[in-house]
Formats: sequence, structure tokens, C-alpha cells
Amino acid sequence: MRLFITLLGTICILPLAAFALECIQCIGKNSDSCDGPSVVCKKAKECMVLSEFLHFDQVTFHIVQKDCNEMYPCGKTLYVSNQYELTLRVHINCCEGDNCNTFNYNTPPANVELKGKYCPSCGGYGLRECKNKQRIQCEEEKDQCYEYFGKVIDPAGNVLELNTKGCISLEGCVLGFKYMVGVTELASPLFNCIEPVENF
Repeated sequence: MRLFITLLGTICILPLAAFALECIQCIGKNSDSCDGPSVVCKKAKECMVLSEFLHFDQVTFHIVQKDCNEMYPCGKTLYVSNQYELTLRVHINCCEGDNCNTFNYNTPPANVELKGKYCPSCGGYGLRECKNKQRIQCEEEKDQCYEYFGKVIDPAGNVLELNTKGCISLEGCVLGFKYMVGVTELASPLFNCIEPVENF
């Protein structure tokens, strides 16, 4: 009887394991591509290729991440811009099927036809009040203003205290700076999203 129950349990588990999605997993920093092993996804129903363009402290990086998609909005471009030290664009391209994310993908360019409202814009390091305050027009109508102060590690391994304000996509407000791949966030005592204004 015990053997029968054990066999029945095994039979019930096998279909679940057989239908679990598998995706390629890798990260390529300062690269437009990466290769890695196939991994079994825990919850994801889609694989993804995340492509990140990062201009940070006068240096430009390209980062690619392939993985199971458990948190990112598919087909969206998340961006942060303040016209100074930081420009960040992250695009998430998703696909269905085991190991479908073998392709490489470049981040779409910025929208040159600005349709959004205005935000204060400034940037600095190690200061709680950033300098060079101006204003910036956001890309899309639903974009928000953000203010951020935190300690991060840039793709070159430098630890910086970053203080910045500018425009951010609505999806970026929801996820916060944890969606960054090239920059690792160590601490973030301040991150707020604020409604933009028509003009000021």
C-alpha cells in the first residue's frame, strides 16, 4: 500500500516537472549579447531578453540579461533621464516556449518627439541636494518626476553616492531602481515619484 501511494505521488509530480518552463540564463555587462545554461523557471510563464543602455558618469555601457521573466512588463521600455550624469533605458522583450530567449536585442532609441510634461532635473554625487537644477520634458504623457539618493556600484565596480532628479517612465516608478542590471543598488534612503507639471 505504501509503495502504491509513493508511485501515485511520483506520477502526479511528473507532469508538473515536465511542463515547467526552461529559459536561457546569463548576463553580459558591457556587451550586446550573452550565452548561458538553460534553467527551470519557478513561476515564470515567459522567457525574456532584457537590454539595457546606461550612460553613467560620462561612460556608456550596454548590458544584456536573459532569464525567466517573473517581474518585468513585457514589451515595455523603462527609462530614467536627467540630462546630466545618468541616462538609463531598459527594454524587456519576452517570448514563449522553452529556451526561446536565445536571440540578442538592442534597446530602442529615445523618443525624440517629446509628449510628456516637465520635471526638475539635476544630478550630483555625495550630496543630499543636487546641483545644476534645470527642467526636462518627459517622453510620454504618463511619465513621472523622480528624486533619488542612494549608494550604488556602477558597471566598472566603483561605489558612488548618487543624487539625481529627472523624468522616469511609469513602469520605472512601480519597479524602482531595482530593475537596473548594470548598476547594483546598495542602499536607497530616498526614492520618490512625483506628478509632473505642464510647465514651470
